[in-house]
Amino acid sequence: MDGPWSTRGGWSVSRQETIACDPSRSVVVEACAGSGKTWLLKVRVLRALLDGTPPGAILALTFTKKAAAEMRARIWSELETLSLASELDRLRTLQDDYGLDGDSLERAMKRAPSLYEDVLCADDQPLVCTFHQWYDRLLSFAPEQAAGLSSLSASSRVFEMREQAWQRFIERARSDVSLPLEALIQRMGLFSLKDALRAYCSLRGSLLLGPRLTAVSKGAAGKIFEEALHDTGVLKQAFFDAWQSRAGELAEAYEGLPRREDLLESLRALQHGVMTENQFDQLTDALLVKRARGDEGDRRWRRPPKKKLVRIEDCKSWGGRAEDFKAAVEGMAESLATLLEVMDQRLQSARLAALHACGEALLECLDELRREQDLTDFDGMEATVFQLIQSPHGHQLLSRMDARFDQILVDEFQDTNPVQWAILRAWLECHIGAQGPDARAPRVFIVGDPKQSIYRFRGADPKVFGLAREWLRAQFGADVLTKDETRRCAPEVVALINTALCPIAGERIRPHTAHARAERGGVYCLPLVHGAQPQAEESDVKDSESSGPRDWLRSPPGERAAQPRFEEGCQIARALKELLRREPTLRWGDVRVLMRSRTHMAEMERAFVHEGIPFVSDRSGGLLEQPEVLDLLSVCRLLSMPWSNADLARVMRSPLFALSDDHLLWLAGQAQSRHMTWWQVLQDESFTADLHPHLLHVRRALDEWSKQASRLPVHDLLDWVIVSSGLRARCHLYGGEARGEQARANLAAFLEHCLAWDSGRFPSLASFVRDMRRLAQAEKEESPDLGLVDMDLDAVTIQSLHSAKGLEAQVVVLAGASDPPRPDSGLRWLCEWNADRSQLEGLYAWKSGDASTPEVDALLEERDQQIQSEEINLLYVAITRARRFFFLSATKSAKSGSTNWVEWLSPHMVPWGGPASEQRP
Repeated sequence: MDGPWSTRGGWSVSRQETIACDPSRSVVVEACAGSGKTWLLKVRVLRALLDGTPPGAILALTFTKKAAAEMRARIWSELETLSLASELDRLRTLQDDYGLDGDSLERAMKRAPSLYEDVLCADDQPLVCTFHQWYDRLLSFAPEQAAGLSSLSASSRVFEMREQAWQRFIERARSDVSLPLEALIQRMGLFSLKDALRAYCSLRGSLLLGPRLTAVSKGAAGKIFEEALHDTGVLKQAFFDAWQSRAGELAEAYEGLPRREDLLESLRALQHGVMTENQFDQLTDALLVKRARGDEGDRRWRRPPKKKLVRIEDCKSWGGRAEDFKAAVEGMAESLATLLEVMDQRLQSARLAALHACGEALLECLDELRREQDLTDFDGMEATVFQLIQSPHGHQLLSRMDARFDQILVDEFQDTNPVQWAILRAWLECHIGAQGPDARAPRVFIVGDPKQSIYRFRGADPKVFGLAREWLRAQFGADVLTKDETRRCAPEVVALINTALCPIAGERIRPHTAHARAERGGVYCLPLVHGAQPQAEESDVKDSESSGPRDWLRSPPGERAAQPRFEEGCQIARALKELLRREPTLRWGDVRVLMRSRTHMAEMERAFVHEGIPFVSDRSGGLLEQPEVLDLLSVCRLLSMPWSNADLARVMRSPLFALSDDHLLWLAGQAQSRHMTWWQVLQDESFTADLHPHLLHVRRALDEWSKQASRLPVHDLLDWVIVSSGLRARCHLYGGEARGEQARANLAAFLEHCLAWDSGRFPSLASFVRDMRRLAQAEKEESPDLGLVDMDLDAVTIQSLHSAKGLEAQVVVLAGASDPPRPDSGLRWLCEWNADRSQLEGLYAWKSGDASTPEVDALLEERDQQIQSEEINLLYVAITRARRFFFLSATKSAKSGSTNWVEWLSPHMVPWGGPASEQRP
């Protein structure tokens, strides 16, 4: 490398920056965290506009609405800055930041002052959006032959739509004997089957990249398991026939031997050819070990022959025929183990075929709903676009895109999946070899960092980045640039990456350099907190034997396991206090505490409250799980169902009224003695004289809200509730001023969500309550996001590691670093792709305990490598969020995962509290 930027040609730094931002070139950039990837994209858009590219001819894609909004804001801000800048400042910007010179600089200087106005007044603006928003725009370009797709949109009720499809599928399967639903439920359970089929539906785009696999005719689908059981019966009979003649000899050999009764009974049954299922199981238990995991690296659960199958006393009793009997017993055990594995493989093959049949039926139900409602989910939108592009009408759609877009830019390309790349590639392939005076391929700019690929659970495939890079270089002559200089991280943080991660990541992580002007910082490892018992977190049955069983009447589940987490949080809080004492320029708002999952965030919050540190947290996940939103939903339920004592209790105890327990106990006692609901007690005029003034206030407020509920839509009603109760001013009651700011932001976000819900059709209060309950049960990705808090809020941010992607802070603490990764559970779909990810060649269903096949073993090996790489990527993302200081914290876990971040990092960090940590950077 000749500098922080490098290419195959080894040009200078300024030359490479010019290439990256040149809109006349196609460029692929692989850049490390904090290197300014979004800045490059912004400058490239501005240079395209300065070169005369029509605003509507620019397409910039990313993966989240938040990232798209930030990108748009940066572009518009830069346009405004250019228009208002003095001529000298404008010249410096265009020369130093944009790399313009000569005639291009002269043209840009003339165009820049009016560029902001020109773009604002243009018929079409630059399209900066997510992939799914782009799909929606693509379908609006659908040709006349597929005009019905132009009105298709993504549903805001994805969970409800999927439930409707599931119910339709269940009803169809009950009347259609060709669908093996009942047999699958018997073997998998309804919950596991539902998860497996939903996961199958999420692969609908990938399924279009290859032939439908293990297809069975509709008539044969219902007999899948019958045929499989018949085949396994034939295999068992072949085993019986092969060993029936020897069974008599072995039975005589074991006659009278102690503790061999079950084996002897099974051998006698095999000898006479009348072996029952119970006797077959007895034979299996006598000869083979119970299901156990194989050697290290072997994922199967199998039943190999017992190691001490033949005992010493058995051989003594057999005398001269001991070797013969021993060989026969061991041979029978080997044959039996092979038989069970082959039988399992046959049943797994039947299960796979049955899952495919049911999965296709569920997809049909989703397609029917799409046609009926003109709505689909994100996976359905993606699959529909791909189908349209591959259809005979696809060339018309592609030609319309060609006439529209000249610049294609994709941010965070490491998060793409094979289907998204297939859609882009299908468009770009139309330009390969194009000729004629008007032939001009769009210029492509993709930027990403495979080291930050952490969304495998969403289908992201980091290999796509490398494949796209090589394809664009070969087909479009794209320049390939890399950047390993970070402008974000302090030299000490960069040194940690180079010494700790580079050796374990191999060539995936190249040595980094810090920008010359980067501030000094430090990397510190806090002392391990002892006493964590991870098994107690997963099970409420038993705590460690040293402390005895948990008293389930008095001790909450996981209480003992939570205590070390609380101690860890207190240790982190004390370390942060000391750091801020040493560094007076730092504020609480400069600190982020990152955790692998939200499981233990409650204990971290409790520790920060105990230590008096202000914080905001995303522990509860979606907006609908926040306390202030739950309080408003309780108001809605109460107004539509006034007999709900629980909702009335929550409303009265919430900051809406902030009543004490004494008020609630009095109300509960009156209601119980008179067999009335709490609402009825409040409304009963005979109690007016006895009602406390605070309860009278509650009655008057609820009466007023009830009247407003009969005439106002939900949004206006909740706004009335918030204003009339003074809730915004009392949000600090949710946990201090910092938490109060988050609560106010959440209230604003929830009101916005209520206004947009159901496309502004103003649902009834009861319908709204029902919809919110269903949405709360949906996946986290479907829940509305939390409200955005004022960035000047001086409070520590506690959040999950995945949610911190793209963010940064002066101080970052990685907590719970010894926690094992959450294991995959249930049935998983394994995709077998060809080398360039252009075709799906196989799809397999696998769960722990399945018999092994070479194809599945190869896919599981690839999956394990992806998991290992993602573990390193997660750690890289955590470290590179830090501008100056990075802290590592962990509990001493009795149960560790396959990777341990503490072991990787701590040897390269300064122990906190030691002499080295006392020195100021």
